[in-house]
Amino acid sequence: MGRLGGDEFVIVLDDTDEDGIGAAADRFQAAVQTTTLTAPDGTDLSLSVSIGAAISDSSSTVDSLMAKADTALYKAKEDGRGCWRLAPNKA
Repeated sequence: MGRLGGDEFVIVLDDTDEDGIGAAADRFQAAVQTTTLTAPDGTDLSLSVSIGAAISDSSSTVDSLMAKADTALYKAKEDGRGCWRLAPNKA
């Protein structure tokens, strides 16, 4: 896992498929949703995470995977946030 910038992070899962990505995304979302932060004024803040994912194939590059995952992330945000979306495996 590494911080890409701002509030974006990259996680690389080795040798997995859509089911594995879904399981990892669900676990990550559950962990984030149980986290509460307290604002300076004492207000409790709840967190959520939107996830965009892409699966590598023989023609994938780091840049193409990042672009596909980014597109999937924006789809997750468009669909209501707090969810994950997998990029289609087409270019």
